[in-house]
Amino acid sequence: MITEDTLRKSLALRTETKNLDYKQSMNWASASNEDKCKLVKDILAMMNTPDGGQIVIGVEDNTYNLLGVNDGDAASFDITKVND
Repeated sequence: MITEDTLRKSLALRTETKNLDYKQSMNWASASNEDKCKLVKDILAMMNTPDGGQIVIGVEDNTYNLLGVNDGDAASFDITKVND
């Protein structure tokens, strides 16, 4: 698991790496199938990375600003639904 200090240092660099990917928060229940598939594709890519990887959800695309995840988005994310 990535530490808060490591995350803040990575965000300051304003870039992603082969082992670190940022995603904006989304509500799984109301997200389009296309958006769900994009996230699942990225999860699978990290699983296939030799050294593993981390996806940090709650970071604004392109600016790398930390936005966080609201309670509704967090509650909608059910790992069994993602696996389906």
